[in-house]
Amino acid sequence: MRLSRPRVITERDAIKLTAKRAESFGDEVRAAAADEVKQDPFVEKIIKYIPGEIVFAYEAGIGIVSGLPNKNSVHLAWVGVLAVLSYFWTLAATKREDLKPAHFQAFAAVLAFLAWVYAIGGEFINRPQGYASLALIAVTLLIPLAEKMIVK
Repeated sequence: MRLSRPRVITERDAIKLTAKRAESFGDEVRAAAADEVKQDPFVEKIIKYIPGEIVFAYEAGIGIVSGLPNKNSVHLAWVGVLAVLSYFWTLAATKREDLKPAHFQAFAAVLAFLAWVYAIGGEFINRPQGYASLALIAVTLLIPLAEKMIVK
């Protein structure tokens, strides 16, 4: 089954997939199979955490929201709906029969989306630019750290 978005391969996933592949080979090629599955490097993980479909929905919705009355309240609601949707979208889009659900990646997608919304600001979010930069730095550093501590 082809995934609709890339799944982050954690250390746990790499170990499980390597063992599964090694079982299907004979003794002479098990070492080669063990080298086949690697954990994603840091930069690839960050790219995979960003929910591009949700970002697109946000950008499309902003054009609609900006013309509505009570646009700040509607914007906040739209961000909330998309944050929740990004969790379930990521879970469904990264589903694999041979691995546990990617709950951490789905949660990271929510954080990445919210940090991105805050960082781009615009007419709906009034904040100093320095805070936005700090939020992006924090999310970029905290997601891989949390993955190491949580995903076993």
